[in-house]
Amino acid sequence: MTEFQDKKWKAVDVKDDPVYCDPFVYRPTETFEWQVMQVKCLISQDLVRVQDMHEHLSQWVRIMLKPKRGLIATDDHKKHDLILVPASTNLQHNIDAKKIPEAALKLGSKKCAGYMVHFYIAAHFNVPETRKEKKDNDAMKNFGSLFWVVADTTDQVKVNMEKFMVPAVTGPFPIPCMRNTKTVKAGHHFMLLKKDKDKKDKKDDKKDDKKDDKKDDKNDNAEQPDVKKSRKASA
Repeated sequence: MTEFQDKKWKAVDVKDDPVYCDPFVYRPTETFEWQVMQVKCLISQDLVRVQDMHEHLSQWVRIMLKPKRGLIATDDHKKHDLILVPASTNLQHNIDAKKIPEAALKLGSKKCAGYMVHFYIAAHFNVPETRKEKKDNDAMKNFGSLFWVVADTTDQVKVNMEKFMVPAVTGPFPIPCMRNTKTVKAGHHFMLLKKDKDKKDKKDDKKDDKKDDKKDDKNDNAEQPDVKKSRKASA
């Protein structure tokens, strides 16, 4: 008591007990971000590989920027001579499939850390459209991916392009590419069949109706327990 009165004492900080965690439980490879990144890396390897294989074909076509974007042959192309790859650095993902843009190129779905993730490629095209922009050619900005400039049409006669799948080597999904379905003469446009939005909406409606019917059947059964349930490399 005397020491206390004489102020021969000092305050002692009360520290919390140390907190520990098991690093193996929180290892990066088990996290959502890491697994999504890993899938994207594998997809990117396939994308780069296929683009490297077919990029030389761009010397036989020309991009039309105005009045409307399109792709024109500068040489005759036999059937399946022209292969276009969806080259893009916009490799995206979303847990909600409904939030994927309509123009995006869907690749597929895969579980990452317990979540079903939808992967897709977003369009990527940026080239100078004016003389001033051409003088200021910037490799940091320019990206002339031919896949994204092919025009579409509802006229079956004009259609000469189709989408097809290139098998994956490293990634989980094949790469959707484009090729000509018939001979395309120099000066002609490459055209893809335009999707009929009305038909697509009708298909979606039918799917929803089927789902509703299944739900109704399920509910009915629940109430009644007795009811049973290439062009070659330039020479």
